[in-house]
Amino acid sequence: MTFTLRQHAFAALLGVVTALASGFGMFYLWDEWTILALVAATFYFIGGLRFMPWETRLRKVFSTAVFIGLSVATIVWLKRNSLL
Repeated sequence: MTFTLRQHAFAALLGVVTALASGFGMFYLWDEWTILALVAATFYFIGGLRFMPWETRLRKVFSTAVFIGLSVATIVWLKRNSLL
């Protein structure tokens, strides 16, 4: 199955927007609601929360971008608080 340039651009835009939104959202939770962020990150990283299965290419991009956003926000918070 071949994809057009427009489909690739949309997938890239979806990935960037999703990673930024999930990253900023999680970063806010880490700063303001640390316990809630800890619970959310724990559930996500152990597999209790999965947003979408990887059946299509856009779902894979969305799921990967959420993972990247959560991971980056968590690592930044850990470094900022001298825990890493």
